[in-house]
Amino acid sequence: MKNIPRLMLVLFVAVLILFMSTSCFLEKFFDPDPVLEAPKFEGFYVEGRSYGWHIDIWWSTVDGADAYEVYRACPDLNLIFENVNDWNTDDRWSDYGELLPGDELKLGVTYQYKVRGHFDDGGYGPFSEILSVPLPAFLPPENLSVTLLTDGNSVMVDWDPVEDAENYEVHRSEESSYGYSKIAETTETLFSDDSIAPSTTYFYKVFASNSEYGDTDFCEAVWIDTGEPPITASWIDLGSPGFASAEGDVELASVGGNLYALFADADDTDNRIKVMSHDGSDGGSWTDTGGYLSLSTVVWDRVYALADGDTLYAAYADTDDTVTAGGSPRIFVKQYLGSAWSAVGAGSDDGVSTYDILLDTEIGVFGAMPTLAAAGTDLFMVYQTSSFALVDSLSYPGSGDYWSEEDSDYWNTGMISAGEIGLDVDSAGRPVAALESGSLNLYRYETGSWGSFGSEFDDGGGSDQMYILGFLLDSTDVPYFAFETLSAEGSKIDVSRWTGTAWENLNQTAELIAPKTLMDLDIVENPDGSGIYSAVVYQDTDNLYKIELWKFDDAGWLQIGPTIDWATGITAVDAVFDSLSRPVLVFTEGSTSDVHAKALRE
Repeated sequence: MKNIPRLMLVLFVAVLILFMSTSCFLEKFFDPDPVLEAPKFEGFYVEGRSYGWHIDIWWSTVDGADAYEVYRACPDLNLIFENVNDWNTDDRWSDYGELLPGDELKLGVTYQYKVRGHFDDGGYGPFSEILSVPLPAFLPPENLSVTLLTDGNSVMVDWDPVEDAENYEVHRSEESSYGYSKIAETTETLFSDDSIAPSTTYFYKVFASNSEYGDTDFCEAVWIDTGEPPITASWIDLGSPGFASAEGDVELASVGGNLYALFADADDTDNRIKVMSHDGSDGGSWTDTGGYLSLSTVVWDRVYALADGDTLYAAYADTDDTVTAGGSPRIFVKQYLGSAWSAVGAGSDDGVSTYDILLDTEIGVFGAMPTLAAAGTDLFMVYQTSSFALVDSLSYPGSGDYWSEEDSDYWNTGMISAGEIGLDVDSAGRPVAALESGSLNLYRYETGSWGSFGSEFDDGGGSDQMYILGFLLDSTDVPYFAFETLSAEGSKIDVSRWTGTAWENLNQTAELIAPKTLMDLDIVENPDGSGIYSAVVYQDTDNLYKIELWKFDDAGWLQIGPTIDWATGITAVDAVFDSLSRPVLVFTEGSTSDVHAKALRE
């Protein structure tokens, strides 16, 4: 009996253990753990460049999952699956390429995704099936090229087609890395840019567009230099006015619709001044205007021509003893009104006339030629006296016999070369003269006297002497002059202008291709105000002679018309514009003394 309580206790414990085991079994039987499901992908969407290339994926929810893990792989890039999002509480995710090279998606490859759920007990469910998402090969256009068309007025831009592209945008800039603007939108893979300017560098780049994917990146920019526009004009031959003295120059003027060539006639034993006219037409010919102007040989075989409205003036210094009172050259000015020549100022010795300039105003044999300018009905003359270093000026009131001395004081300029004295009249009717003696100075006549303005011009090359080859005031009164300087370094010919504060060298000769020797240069302004033109004669490195016409404007120098090639020497050139503002050139062939005339035609 004593063992009964102990037996009862053992029995109680055994029943309790059996009960607890049975309860756990029943609980397991009637309330088992749920089976963990794998998410199922329901779709994906690829978004284009407009919002940054990315892939949106979404899947079905899993009961009991409090978050999801996303894994990504890319067999095309040899990338195995890796966890790219380990706590995503939503049932969708956007892949922008994080953890990829460059942190961006690569186009033209396939990405793979798998997802599994995370549960609150810290466990994970099974992975979903693999979702493959191919990215379109929507890459920027390739093989972009640009070509300047033969007309020189347009650039052809073309590229390879892009798969899935619906259209393309072409952008252009004059800088490589900024400043691009849209110039075209097209469905084609080429575009003709007709809005180009000459001598300009353009950069082009293109991207493709798709309504679903957006835009590709720009392709790499390419560039092109438009260079000089092609020369479509040509020179026509207007024939030869005659033969000029080898020592002389040829002056060309355009008056009343006709062209006039003035030169010392090589066919005449005294090399007297001859004037030939041409109507400017393609089939026209040269005719004599009525005998010789001078009685004998003129100084340096040169004559100065001035076209003023319908009147042609000629100034020269005659050496004939019968009219020069001792043999010193005297100045003559004559005018041509379309039918005959007549003297301008033909008084007697008691006044200043061009028939017999007073003895103290005779021109030096080695002096610069008389130079004329017109202001209304008045004429102005500047010339070098026989004292060599002194320059004087006269004016003529438009009628009567006599010229008047404008300033009682001569200009003591130092020794002046035999080049031209520059003279023109500004828009206020004031004469402006350019004089040189190793450097150049400008003078303006007003209130009865000449006064200097602007600063002295020196080419900086240590020149010993400077020759003025041409001088003019443009329509805005800006002075331009063509010059030659001689120094120990050699000869230099170029063009400069006064800006109002300083001299600006326009560096025209830098545009010429390897000139060996520059022979002559003339400058003239187109009457239509389109720019300053320069006619240049030079000898190239092959000893061939070339004549070119250049135009200067805000864009710099631009060659007008083709180069005129000449086998034999050319000593001088002169340029004018005819009544239709078309360029005309005359030049002298040194070996034969032939004078040639060429007109530019579009």
